[in-house]
This record gives sequence, structure tokens and C-alpha cells, in this order.
Amino acid sequence: MSRSSRFLVLLLISLFAIAGCSDDDSPTGVSTPEPVLDSFDDGSIDTSLWESGGSVTEAGGMLQIRRDGIDDYIQSTGTYSGNWTITLEIRLNSITWHDMFHGISLRGDDGAGMSFGFSQYGKLYQGVHRGTSGTSFNYGPDGSNRAGELQTWVFTRRNGEVTVTVDGSEVDGIAPVEVPNAIRISLPGYYSDGDGAGPLKITSSDVMSFGLEF
Repeated sequence: MSRSSRFLVLLLISLFAIAGCSDDDSPTGVSTPEPVLDSFDDGSIDTSLWESGGSVTEAGGMLQIRRDGIDDYIQSTGTYSGNWTITLEIRLNSITWHDMFHGISLRGDDGAGMSFGFSQYGKLYQGVHRGTSGTSFNYGPDGSNRAGELQTWVFTRRNGEVTVTVDGSEVDGIAPVEVPNAIRISLPGYYSDGDGAGPLKITSSDVMSFGLEF
């Protein structure tokens, strides 16, 4: 092989290497984890991905979540860090006012992080958990969630900040927020009954598919 040919091969290798790089904040040399995909279509919750309890079942091609108390939950068995994209196909069936985090929570082991869920007002609801120092709240714009209709929620984390889209439209009423580097994922979200009394009625939703890519 001539010197010019060797140079061309090295140049091509370098270009391919550059093209394969991303804006991931993972350390150099660390392999990218395999994607996590669950279509909830085999009638049994995958215990390698999830731990769950209470009125959370898998049937009819859906993860069916019936939330009547703190014992009704489903949470990832693993923790995830770095940059990622989470995609949910989710539908709200019924809601009661105190369970506004009924959707997804992305939190660290200390409880800090963020939750998104349905509200009674047709708006995506956000809670930012700051560990023991309390929780701040915010609503997305009108129409960012609708009861009874399957929606696609996408959460994209890049360099510590998360952006959100619903059915392809960015939820710009919710500012990007920092999340912990290592998160655990809960699909019913964080349970909080603000009035201190028992639940008024059951909140229920269905998840058709869950995807986590890095």
C-alpha cells in the first residue's frame, strides 16, 4: 500500500470515528448501555426491568395502573445515568385531584428529581423534588394532556437538563430542569395526597409501551 493510500485509509477511519461521537456526557471509553424496550404485550410484568406492587398489572397489551394508595407502584429495578431519551405511550382513564404525579417520576435514591403527570386541567403537571427541602410545581400549557386518548410523551436528557414533548410538540410551558445523574424510573409517578385524608377515588391510566435509549 502506498503512503498516499495509507493516509487516505487513516483519514477515513478518523472521519468515521468523529461521526460516531455524540454529545453524550458519558466518560470516554465507557460502552453505551443497551436500549430498554417494553411493549407490555405478554400478560406478565417483566421482573428483570420492573418491581411492582398493588393494583398494577399487565393485560390486553397494556400496563394497567390503578392508583388507590402508595402501595400501588411500579419502579425500574435498575438506575440509569448519562444522556437518555424516554418514550412513553400513555393514556389517562380517570383522575382524582390529589394524584397529579400520576405519570412518570425520574428521581434519585434521595428522592430528589422530577415528576410529570396528568392533571384535571388538561395540562401536563410537573413537580421538581428537592430532597428534604420540598417540592416546586408547574403546569404545562393548555391541551398538553387529554383524558382517554393515547399520547406519546418523550423526555430527553442532555447534559443534566430534560426537555419534554407531547405528541411531537414541545411543552414549552415547562422549563428544562436538572435531574440527578443516576435516576430510578417510576411509572405511576410519585404518590402524594395533599389533604392528609384518604383517597377520594381511584386514578387509573394505561401505558402501551416504554422505551429508554442512550
